[in-house]
Amino acid sequence: MTNNNRMSKHFYIIVLIIIGITLSSCHGVLKFPEHRVIFPNKEKIDLNVRLHIGKDIADAIWESDTFNEKVIVLGESLSSGVEGVSRAVFSNVEVAKGKDEKYRGGSEAILAPSLKYLKKSIPVLGFQDTHTTIVMEWLLKDSLGNIIWADSFSVHKKFQMMSSHKKTKIYIRELLDELFEKTFESLSESPEIRTYAALQNRGRK
Repeated sequence: MTNNNRMSKHFYIIVLIIIGITLSSCHGVLKFPEHRVIFPNKEKIDLNVRLHIGKDIADAIWESDTFNEKVIVLGESLSSGVEGVSRAVFSNVEVAKGKDEKYRGGSEAILAPSLKYLKKSIPVLGFQDTHTTIVMEWLLKDSLGNIIWADSFSVHKKFQMMSSHKKTKIYIRELLDELFEKTFESLSESPEIRTYAALQNRGRK
């Protein structure tokens, strides 16, 4: 066997090893449990809110459309995070999961978050970076469906695809922490929400 043939053989073996490592590291299902964030201690907004958690959040899942077949289940983490943010901001929150977004007696506003974008890029080789982006939109409506407040939040993070499941979970937790911290700040500092809550408070007296 010539030197060139030996080199070619070694090259192909190395390529096959890299492909095997990439495949083995990318396969599998990662399910994320309830996600809890510790928010700053701020005075809650005195408002009775009905939180609508739709199927887009409750059943959120990222599934690759390429050879790696990795699945990341985020529904439980997103649902618990959404509820946690809402309870940290408002004095009274009624949670409605998977139901129609409609006004119910006793609530003064409807809080309706929605998952607009969940994307995870796939690198060609396992040692390259993968990018994950989440975009959520939030609406707060009065009993007639008029929008009181609206905002959207986007978070992005990159990490190595060959990372272990443990490290991947840490990266996703950091991503969700950032997402819900942004949401908390916007909700709690909104002048539109505070003005509406003050008007509702006066009407109760």
